[in-house]
Amino acid sequence: MATIRSSSSLYLIFVDYFSHCILRQLFTAVIMPPKSAAKEKDPNAPKKPLSPYFLFQADTRPKIKAENPSMAFGDLAKAIGSEWKSVKPEMKKHYEKLAEKEKARYEKEMIAYKNGTYQASASNGSASTKKKPVANGKAPAKKGASAANGEEDNDSELDDESDGDDEEE
Repeated sequence: MATIRSSSSLYLIFVDYFSHCILRQLFTAVIMPPKSAAKEKDPNAPKKPLSPYFLFQADTRPKIKAENPSMAFGDLAKAIGSEWKSVKPEMKKHYEKLAEKEKARYEKEMIAYKNGTYQASASNGSASTKKKPVANGKAPAKKGASAANGEEDNDSELDDESDGDDEEE
């Protein structure tokens, strides 16, 4: 026969679960400190040096992309990774030397940065990829997108003006 629990035993189960939840919340709130926010990086700080693999990737990516323009980003990364595995040791040493030069540059720039004499330049590591803010606060519309909204496409007028300049030269 199936036993029927009395309402008092269900009440005890509920109280037990409820007290467990409260204790868990107290434990996480009191004993475990909250995670601190990530430290914001100084945009003027020197860029960290690239590893030999990333230097190789910077040289190889345009070549592979030119051979296979329709290759997806992930497939391109896999191709570069497999090519890096098959690179001869003397070629890897070349990239390791370049990485050592990058590391020396970084250490030199960090000393200047900590002394307050460092000037951020376009040549420190990789180029900045930050987007410029748009004047009106909206993202620029794609070509032809404004025509779908019933607005005129002014890009074609600009293209017509620039075509006339090319013919005069």
